[in-house]
Amino acid sequence: SKAPKHAYDPSSGTRLIRAPDEPKMRWVDGTPEYTFYTYALGLLFPTCKFIHILRRPDLVVNSLAHFENAGQDAQSSGFGAALDVWVRYTSAAQDTARYYGSSRLLRIDNADLLRDGSSVLSRCFEFLGEPDCACATAPLESRMNSSKAPEKHQETLDQISHWPKFRRAEALYEELRNSEVPKETDTNALDKQKEWLGKRKGPVAALVRRVLGR
Repeated sequence: SKAPKHAYDPSSGTRLIRAPDEPKMRWVDGTPEYTFYTYALGLLFPTCKFIHILRRPDLVVNSLAHFENAGQDAQSSGFGAALDVWVRYTSAAQDTARYYGSSRLLRIDNADLLRDGSSVLSRCFEFLGEPDCACATAPLESRMNSSKAPEKHQETLDQISHWPKFRRAEALYEELRNSEVPKETDTNALDKQKEWLGKRKGPVAALVRRVLGR
């Protein structure tokens, strides 16, 4: 039979549009900014789940600092600002894990995803209650941003490796990489979730607060 108009083609990259007659049982969104809205998303979508893709701070700093078409937080003026971005987003994701627990949040390491995408994605499918899909690793073969950072990584690491702030970020990365998401939810983390939401500015934050009536 003929493939649907919007059928996934591994050679074309990730498909962003689905045909009107295709089933849409899940909304999947990887917008980094939503890291600060997980409390609100949980209220709007009570059965939603989150996947935190953890990445080494030096790689993120290098990527953000050399990103050509960076957006809001990514438009950093230097390595220090880029490191602050990593700390903010990672800390917010850590608070999300504490608040929702392992039944609602899965943490995976980006290095593991690149090294053994098939098994890591199998974990994701199991977490989401979805059937495994052998073709799911195809998008991992394509690079989707405009950063020319990889060749500059060692230069970046040499400049920031002695910074106390970077060492604290490294410690946080190692802590999260080597620990499991807690099974039990931490109700004390609710205040932190609300705090992250209250700090955000811009149209998205305003819309979320309006929807929630806050």
